[in-house]
Amino acid sequence: MSLISQNQYVSVLFLIILTIWTSQAVSRRLLSTERHEKWMVQYGKIYKDAAEKEKRFQIFKNNVEFIESFNAVGDKPFNLSINQFADLHNDEFKALLINGQKKVPNMGTRETPFRYENVTDIPATMDWRKRGAVTPIKDQGSCRVDKSCKAEKGTHNNVARIKGYEKVPCNSEKRLLKAVANQPVSVTIDADEDVFQFYSSGVFTSGCGNDTNHSVTVVGYGKDGDGTKYWLVKNSWGSEWGEKGYIRMKRDIRAKEGLCGIATDSSYPIA
Repeated sequence: MSLISQNQYVSVLFLIILTIWTSQAVSRRLLSTERHEKWMVQYGKIYKDAAEKEKRFQIFKNNVEFIESFNAVGDKPFNLSINQFADLHNDEFKALLINGQKKVPNMGTRETPFRYENVTDIPATMDWRKRGAVTPIKDQGSCRVDKSCKAEKGTHNNVARIKGYEKVPCNSEKRLLKAVANQPVSVTIDADEDVFQFYSSGVFTSGCGNDTNHSVTVVGYGKDGDGTKYWLVKNSWGSEWGEKGYIRMKRDIRAKEGLCGIATDSSYPIA
């Protein structure tokens, strides 16, 4: 084969490869675009202009890739999924739903002896939803949750008016368990990571620290099929997030603060 023929062969081969790569890239773009369009319809998303739509599309595409890569590895007992936050960068997500809830002051919280300290009869499982003590899931958006807001979103109070709150001794999952065995408990957790943003199902076991920044309500506890103990936690990001608005978080870990700092700042309403 002459030098010219070799060069022509290489050029043709390069063009073929480039054409295939371009075709695949266009195909992926079309699939991602279609997926984004369907997602927009599902969640009623409307962007102000083409530039904003393109920006959101790129973020959506990157988030989808992250979610699918995480689930493909399969080394965690929980999964992620595309939800209403899929077109938000994690920094935007934190600004919208996390920032401003950091170290929430415990308005009306009393420093009193822990009333459940001597409780010994603790059920193996608890779900206050089944006892009519939990309100429906709401989407609080960027609501800056204080104690009264948490009470509204977390528990029913049809009989008595809430007079205040008592704290659960901090850094003790055992004491938190005693409290939750008797009533739902308001807690703060570290919830600003992307794995929390896209949590879908299973027992959440990792991906957070103890820098608490988000208020939620523990409405029960239990044990998964493989024996993993968990807290049943009610969130305020709508029923499209997590397990119909709830997340199961691993219980009884080595760290005294509990997973995501769940045992660092907790309290329950008193009548």
